[in-house]
Amino acid sequence: MTIKKFILNPLDRFQYNLVKENKIPVFVFPLLYGTLVAISLSLNNYGYSKIGDLLGHLPLMIITRAVLILISCFIYSWIVLLISLLLKGLSNINYTFSLVSYSLIPLIIGALIFLILKLIFITANASMYSFKLLYKFIYYFQHVFNLWTIYLLIIGNAMINDFSKMKSIIACAGIITIFIILSVVY
Repeated sequence: MTIKKFILNPLDRFQYNLVKENKIPVFVFPLLYGTLVAISLSLNNYGYSKIGDLLGHLPLMIITRAVLILISCFIYSWIVLLISLLLKGLSNINYTFSLVSYSLIPLIIGALIFLILKLIFITANASMYSFKLLYKFIYYFQHVFNLWTIYLLIIGNAMINDFSKMKSIIACAGIITIFIILSVVY
């Protein structure tokens, strides 16, 4: 899957991934996102100067974040599936979990970009002013990836349940609300 095709036509890419056998299991997306989040948080907590502390805590952070995000994806999938079934949707848990996992791809791309930027700033011994600008940029630009994730969740749910976009928004409303609250809080 190329990023260009994913950006330009996400619905076709999602249909392709559901119909054709994937070489990458869908649970890899939550685990990868959890790993990137754990590395980023560890850099925030320990920085580059305390490399011993960073390396000591990093494996546990990666495991806990990756497992927490994987469990969250399962819970989100069940919630979306139950609401969709109440609205007479046609999906099952496999398709819904694939949808939730697949919709994490924009967050993975965003986390990877921001992790690379953090590493560049940390290794360059950038000034505190530069760090503040970087974090402001990350904070505001992260919303683009969040909206992209919500968009994928809505159009994917509409596709797998044969819903209109409005019915799909209703089915995903609880998850979208939780997602928005977590985006603002963190």
